[in-house]
Amino acid sequence: MTGDTNALAYTARAAAEYAAGSSGAAADDLERADRTAATTPTYYGDAWAALGSTMLTSDVLGGCATTAGGAS
Repeated sequence: MTGDTNALAYTARAAAEYAAGSSGAAADDLERADRTAATTPTYYGDAWAALGSTMLTSDVLGGCATTAGGAS
């Protein structure tokens, strides 16, 4: 185990939080994912941070947005 971080973990937790109805906590984790991607960039972590944020906050990709800005 290392102390390395990856934006994917925060993005995955945000998805679970949105599914559980905790949109505030999910938004916080999406922000953490963005900060982590900026400070500790990884190919997959950055991709999932962008994809997860888009799918959870908008319906542009046919995602499951339920927050402001999403019409789903």
